[in-house]
Amino acid sequence: MSKRGLRLVLAVKLAELPLRSVVRRGVRRINRDPSLCVFGADADRFGDNSAYVYVQLAQQSNLLRCVWITGSTALRDRLRAAGFEAEKRWSRRGILLCVRAGSYVVSSYASDVNRWFAEGATLVNLWHGVPLKKIERDIDSGPLRLIFLDRQPMKAAFSDQLRPPDLLLAPSAFIAERCFTSAFAIPLERCLPLGYPRTDHFFSPPLEPPHELLVSDVQRWHGLRKQERVVGYFPTWRDQRREGLPGGLDLDRLGSALDAIGAHLVYKSHFNATTPAPVPGITILDAEDDADAYLPLCDVLVTDYSSLAFDFMLLQRPIVYFVPDIDEYASFRGFYFPPEEMMPGPLVRDPRDLPGAIEAALVSEPDTHLATVRDLVWGDYAGHATERLGEILSRRPAAQGAYGARAATL
Repeated sequence: MSKRGLRLVLAVKLAELPLRSVVRRGVRRINRDPSLCVFGADADRFGDNSAYVYVQLAQQSNLLRCVWITGSTALRDRLRAAGFEAEKRWSRRGILLCVRAGSYVVSSYASDVNRWFAEGATLVNLWHGVPLKKIERDIDSGPLRLIFLDRQPMKAAFSDQLRPPDLLLAPSAFIAERCFTSAFAIPLERCLPLGYPRTDHFFSPPLEPPHELLVSDVQRWHGLRKQERVVGYFPTWRDQRREGLPGGLDLDRLGSALDAIGAHLVYKSHFNATTPAPVPGITILDAEDDADAYLPLCDVLVTDYSSLAFDFMLLQRPIVYFVPDIDEYASFRGFYFPPEEMMPGPLVRDPRDLPGAIEAALVSEPDTHLATVRDLVWGDYAGHATERLGEILSRRPAAQGAYGARAATL
């Protein structure tokens, strides 16, 4: 977000404050249903941890009613056609469900569901990745830093985004303590070091997609599974740029170089970035595709500062880091860890060197440091995060007080 964009958002949020105050007082008085959970994800997508939890609990839990809330008519209809309960955010039924829900289960913020009616509900933030780059309150440069300044009018305007979650999912106690407690202003005892639902399926053979709703084309998924060698390239979001690839990388040229060595390239943009036009010989995934549904099909991952690198470590396969802008990124966004400590694999800066690094990775074992980083980030996680989270949601009462500050004993 640019400074100009931030000023515009700030103006809108300040204009909303009188009405927001009235709505907050009203929904605070409503008795919420502890068995009703509303789910959502950033940018009206269906993906990340919240989607994986939703599809499993909606099908298997007898104690919870799970409803997906979205602003997208197409997504609502797609979920309904698959037999799931879903509502539009501002429909009559959607509003009633958000007002009555005991728990909001989100990937980022209460706005993933509906920020207007979250007062009094338990906010369960599953977050959307393991951070290498700094997040939330730990960001110390750029426009995003301004949101978290301890001063008015930011505190009033962005109170929904600044709300600490009642529960925060973490991949391990180490990441919770090292990154999440400061980023979200939350005590360690309210972090759940259960691992991530989006990687639970990594511990079973990839014979089928984790769920058909998480891939836009099931036949394409199976086509990739049948490829002899697959290289996935999934770059992260760069705050100031929606188009183009880092370092002037040419996808067509990279795909041709990999084809020459018998490897197939699959590419997915970050959901905030623009998806490129189709390129012959390369599989370009759609915005509806969840990246973690495809990681088990990849023999090598090419990425940069994305948390997908940490997910991929669970598969114990080589990673190549394409980081032509690492110095700029470090100075603008900042890292929690020195790259040499938490990026186990070659750090490639020149796009001309990338095909050779990938070819070497295809015939090599993972970096010897990978297992150390994996154990540090994931602890003893070996799947079943969704099951354990479902047990917690099933026995939690609706939160009480401002922002659901009273947390029940786990």
